[in-house]
Amino acid sequence: MKEQYYAYKITSNKSLEILQAYLVTLPFEALQEEDDHVIAYVKSTDDLIHSIDDNLNDLKEVVSIEYSRSIVPDQNWNEQWESNFEPVIVDDICCVKADFHDINPDVKHTITINPKMAFGTGHHETTYMMIQAMDKLKMNGNSVFDFGCGTGILAILAEQMGAKSVYGIDHEEIAIENALENIQVNKSKLCHFECASSVEIPQEKYDIILANINRKVLLDHAEVLSFVLKEGGSLLLSGILKTDKKLVFDRYTANGFKVMEVLEKGEWLCVKLTI
Repeated sequence: MKEQYYAYKITSNKSLEILQAYLVTLPFEALQEEDDHVIAYVKSTDDLIHSIDDNLNDLKEVVSIEYSRSIVPDQNWNEQWESNFEPVIVDDICCVKADFHDINPDVKHTITINPKMAFGTGHHETTYMMIQAMDKLKMNGNSVFDFGCGTGILAILAEQMGAKSVYGIDHEEIAIENALENIQVNKSKLCHFECASSVEIPQEKYDIILANINRKVLLDHAEVLSFVLKEGGSLLLSGILKTDKKLVFDRYTANGFKVMEVLEKGEWLCVKLTI
């Protein structure tokens, strides 16, 4: 029996980027930006739908939104993603493409992914900036912790850039499943992924930490990330709206971090910190 999905159509008087920053904290499996609204997909289980509705009603207390929900007609999700998925080229650094793209851009790194109904296709501004920031780091020979690895794009790139080991965790099982498929496609040998719900925060320390998640997770884990980053190491944070800059910076500087560099794209920030 095929899984049934609901599509939530969500509108707001805020920008779509700000709206997505709130929605990404909810248990949706995919977000799709349209001209004046966001479509959010979720499996149609009673408990999950009830939880989503409660969360969206709570969100109305924070930001003005309207939403409606409808059953998604049965369809081939892979075909849907393939028809809409375009390659992402970040400067001369990296191309993120699907295996059906016949493209050979003049870049240092190429990552092939199988786009599915999960986050992490490389199109978001935060991923774009993370790739730019990673290119400025000395990745060669360093250990990397991808905290919120999504579908594995940044972890795979870290390996291609010369990292000696790459460990990633994510809370979403579907993202981990896709990440494991993507390391096979890219013939990655050093990337290791686990679902965050089944593992403890690692006790070892890392030279480089990548954290492209959302504000709540970043704020909740500032102390943890200060523990697992080696002295003099680099932490790259993204998923931060410009409006949240002071809040995030204050939390991380209070936990011993120093802000080294800030990138901006659209409404979003990417920050390099050290400790």
